[in-house]
Amino acid sequence: MKNNYSKDLFVYQDENKNYGLIDSNNKIVVKAIYSEIDYVSDKNPIIKFVYDSDTLLYNLATNKELPIKIDTDEIIIKDNYIIVGKTYYNYSGKIIYSVK
Repeated sequence: MKNNYSKDLFVYQDENKNYGLIDSNNKIVVKAIYSEIDYVSDKNPIIKFVYDSDTLLYNLATNKELPIKIDTDEIIIKDNYIIVGKTYYNYSGKIIYSVK
């Protein structure tokens, strides 16, 4: 994941077939609780996880899930904001603009 983030991070799978992230020292960065993981951007620290049946965005820079409801495949990551469908969010998950 070095292309996605400035640190060396690796996807790992636990004995329950859940995914998480570890660093190059084998330290857990994100616990393996997610059933799927996907890259959304090749240069920004945002990744997409699936937990149960919920799709979530995760900010690697803050190590936090973002409080954004994902109900579309239309996810665009920009240098300082995220577009999900027709709603714009900052990297903390707060709405900054929404088209109705």
